[in-house]
Amino acid sequence: MMDPIEEKNYFLRIIKKNLDKVNESLEIFRQRKYELQRVDKKQFLELETIFIELNDALLKLNDAAENLHSEFSSAVYKINRFQRLSKKEFYLLASEKIIKWTDLNGFDNFQLFDFHFYEDDKTRSYIIPTNTPDTGGWGIAPEHVKLKHLRPEQKEFFAKYDPKTYKRFKK
Repeated sequence: MMDPIEEKNYFLRIIKKNLDKVNESLEIFRQRKYELQRVDKKQFLELETIFIELNDALLKLNDAAENLHSEFSSAVYKINRFQRLSKKEFYLLASEKIIKWTDLNGFDNFQLFDFHFYEDDKTRSYIIPTNTPDTGGWGIAPEHVKLKHLRPEQKEFFAKYDPKTYKRFKK
């Protein structure tokens, strides 16, 4: 199984390869246009329209795929450097199962994830309640989180919905 970035690169290569083939066919078609026009002008015009529309569609698909790949790569870059993700970046990574998050009634998954983003003068990370100071792992253990650096909505969230984690924060 390919990792998500390799998979996206693979699909981009396929799109570009097919775009090149359509462009080559369109060029051959245009080079032989006078010969083809003499056979059946109506059919020639229909074929030309099909080639042009196919080329335009592939160009749009290529642009969309490149944009998606760029946005996805940016999101992977940000999460690996413990930078705060946008909602779109979160769902891009979640769609590839890079981020897994549990539902909590009243909140969407991005909100829950964002409540766990932590930043102070020296640290930027994601609070992982299952981490302890001894076990470490990806993200930061609650014991390393300074309560005074949490955003107001984070304090409220943890106090109300995850009081066990809230008690572990540094006062």
